Amino acid sequence: MELLGIQQSDLVSLPIQHFLKVEVDEERAIDAYNRHLEKRADLIQQIQETKKGIDFTSQRPSPVVVYEKHMAEVEENIIKSKEEMNKNIIRKIALNQLRLAYKIQHGESKIQRQSQLSSVHDEKLSILIKEAQEKADKQDFSQIERNVNTDGLLFASHKSTKPSDSNFEKRYMFLTEQRKQKLNESAKITAEKINVAQQRHSKNFEEKITKMKQRLKEEEEIMKQRLEKNDEILATIPDKYQKRDNILAEKAEKRNERTVSVNKRNEEFVQKKINKVNNLLQTEQQNFTKVMKTNQAKTNEKLEQEAELLRKRNEAAEKIFRRQKEEIEEFKQTLQKRDIDLQQRQIELDKEMQNKLYTAKIELEDKTAAIRRAQRARDCQTAFSLRQKVFRSESGLNGIQKQRARSQLTKAKMNETFIEKRNAAMNLLPDVVNLNDQQKVRALIQILGISENEANEMIQQAKVPNPHAK
Repeated sequence: MELLGIQQSDLVSLPIQHFLKVEVDEERAIDAYNRHLEKRADLIQQIQETKKGIDFTSQRPSPVVVYEKHMAEVEENIIKSKEEMNKNIIRKIALNQLRLAYKIQHGESKIQRQSQLSSVHDEKLSILIKEAQEKADKQDFSQIERNVNTDGLLFASHKSTKPSDSNFEKRYMFLTEQRKQKLNESAKITAEKINVAQQRHSKNFEEKITKMKQRLKEEEEIMKQRLEKNDEILATIPDKYQKRDNILAEKAEKRNERTVSVNKRNEEFVQKKINKVNNLLQTEQQNFTKVMKTNQAKTNEKLEQEAELLRKRNEAAEKIFRRQKEEIEEFKQTLQKRDIDLQQRQIELDKEMQNKLYTAKIELEDKTAAIRRAQRARDCQTAFSLRQKVFRSESGLNGIQKQRARSQLTKAKMNETFIEKRNAAMNLLPDVVNLNDQQKVRALIQILGISENEANEMIQQAKVPNPHAK
């Protein structure tokens, strides 16, 4: 009631006898009594509505609780997104390490295959050389004697000179030695080529490994920069909320100043209207009194003139006195009727004027009551909005603050576990490079703490080469 500007006397129910004493007419008294009851019921209804609004606003959570709930939800969403991002980062690092391990295994298997092929080739060459040596040792190079009939031959008398056995053996040994030397040289050349190819393959493989390590380092630096940028953005969020609260407070102050100026302007306007109506009533009353005075003077003059005429007529003609007396009586009756009519008309005009004034008074009272009711409602609304008279409930604030503290602790623990898992994923290559698929799955489950299905999916993805790799 103090907030609405309502006093205890405004709610007292007055009896109808009070209005019968104050008002002139009974109908007007009944009307005033009914308006008094309506005004009292309106005040009671406004008090009840205000109490409901106070109870509603007192049950609503305070802005601190709303802000804490919002920040708790924001932190939970940040934790969820950060957890997803950390899982994706660790998964990507582990996939890169597994792909490197499979590349190293593939390179080692390729080198082993090349060494096996070179050893097989060397064995075949040595077998061929041994077989050739055995054939050369076993072969008989002695001259075969043939009986040739030379009688019918031309130049039969000329005997052909045949090489001796010793020269033939020397020539054959010389050729075999040359062939052995050529075979040895070709074997040395092939061995050198194999060594050069192995060195080239190992060099290319080492260069690829160094490039992959450099690229992983660059990706780690980029991820660190992104994480730092995310932390900076999260650090600027409270400042933005503080700026928004300051802007809202300034707007509320401006709104209060505007309502004060509007209330002053409305009061001045109502006062001007009331003064104008009072002036009109005064001028109408003055005009009415002037008209009544002039009418009374005219009637008095006419009566005096008629009296003088009657006297002259009485003096001049006593004979027609009775007749004139009758006429005068008739005229007097007409004058009395006219006076009665004028009085009744004047009474009716007074009643109409009083009714107009009464209706104007009632309208003004109703307008002022409506203005005051609206003003009280606006005052209550501003009081509720600025929390000057009504305080909202802060139930559950400690629980929300504890929840935020727990979320901060989980965030710190999550960062520590992320760093541990990231280091474990970065050092995963030497642990899984010499293992088979089942052993790699067990190692991933043990190091990264993931399920068996996820580990199998990572193994299958690591076997497929990265399409974005250079």
